[in-house]
Amino acid sequence: MARLLASTDLSIAEAARSVGWKNQFHASQCFHAAYGISPTEYRRRQLPPPVH
Repeated sequence: MARLLASTDLSIAEAARSVGWKNQFHASQCFHAAYGISPTEYRRRQLPPPVH
C-alpha cells in the first residue's frame, strides 16, 4: 500500500483494495500502526514540494 501511495494517484481506498484490504478505515488504522503516520500524511511526505 505504501508503494502505491508513493507511486500512483490511486485514492487511499483504491490502494487499500489493490493490496487486499476490504475496509479502507481498517487499512488506514493498520497502516498508521505500521508507519506511525496516516496514509494521507505518508503520501504527502512522498510528494516533492510545489514549485513557485
